[in-house]
Formats: sequence, structure tokens, C-alpha cells
Amino acid sequence: MIAALTGWIKGIIYIVLFAAFLEFLLPSGQMRKFIRVIIGLFIMLAVLNPIVTVLSRGQPDELLPTWRDLGREDRKSKGASAEELVTMEQEMTRNVYKKELSRQIRAVVMTIAGVGDAQVTVDLEQAKSNQKNGAIRVVTITLQKRGPTDITPVVIGHAVPEDTGPSEELKAKVVRTVGETVQLSQQKIIVQ
Repeated sequence: MIAALTGWIKGIIYIVLFAAFLEFLLPSGQMRKFIRVIIGLFIMLAVLNPIVTVLSRGQPDELLPTWRDLGREDRKSKGASAEELVTMEQEMTRNVYKKELSRQIRAVVMTIAGVGDAQVTVDLEQAKSNQKNGAIRVVTITLQKRGPTDITPVVIGHAVPEDTGPSEELKAKVVRTVGETVQLSQQKIIVQ
């Protein structure tokens, strides 16, 4: 690869030197302008020669030595695993989509008054065709109610402490807000 790069740079230097020598020999006038344009085109061709080579006959071996070193069996196995790569890429895309959607729904839930913290889990439909890819099956939201303080209440005698979980009114408000924001049926939203 270094030899190819050195040859390319030498070629550019030779053409630039030849162009400078030719300019000294040319008379002034219209012919000089025409020859300068031609020389400029030759210099551009010398600079772009590796790109033209790659585009015209594919990638040369000296630019991709690792490809040249791969045996035919390796190339076939790489081609055979293309379907596996597509499947892995689709699964990774689904995971990123679920994570980002969970983060956005959590941000919406956190804006509701009375919510202290929330954990959101998004489950997607299994994609059997491209039409259903990414459809939300169910959204599960686990709420922690925001209390006035984080002090544990003291229990005297046999009194049962009151439930500190989210109220039914708060759960309904979360379901309604998330459903409207995400444009999702309220039956697909579970609030705990």
C-alpha cells in the first residue's frame, strides 16, 4: 500500500514539473490559456487516478490487503451469515426503539403532579411482516407516589399504616396522559 501511495505521489510531482517546464516554452496569447487548461486537466487526472481505478475495476488488492488474504471459504461463510446479521441488526434496532420510547414515556409521566418516580417497560409485537414492525403490545408503568417527605411514619400500637402506593385517580391520570401523548389505546397501558 505504501508503494502504491509513493508511486501516486511521484506521478503527481512529475506531471507538475512537466507542466511548469511546458509553461516556460509556451508563447503568450490564446494558445497559452488553452495549454494551461489542458495541463490542469492532466494534473487533476493524476490526483484522481486512484479513485478512477477503484470505480472502474473495483477495489484494488493493494488497498484492501485483508480482503485479498481471505480464502474463498471465508468469503462464502461471510455471505451466508448475512441473514443472521440482518436479524441481529433488526433486534438491535428494536431494543434501541424500546429504550428510547420508555425514556420518552417516563419523561411524560414525570411531569404529572403527584408522581415521584416511574419505571417504564415497553413490549413490542413480534414482527411477522414489515407492516407490524414496531407496534406496541403493552406499556407497563410502575409508579412511586410523591410524598410530602421521605420520613418513615411511626406506628404506635396496632395501627396499620395507610397505603403509600399511587391512588386510583393518579393511575387513571397517568393512563390518560400517556395514551394521549403516545397515541396509544388505554387498554395497552398498565399502571402499577
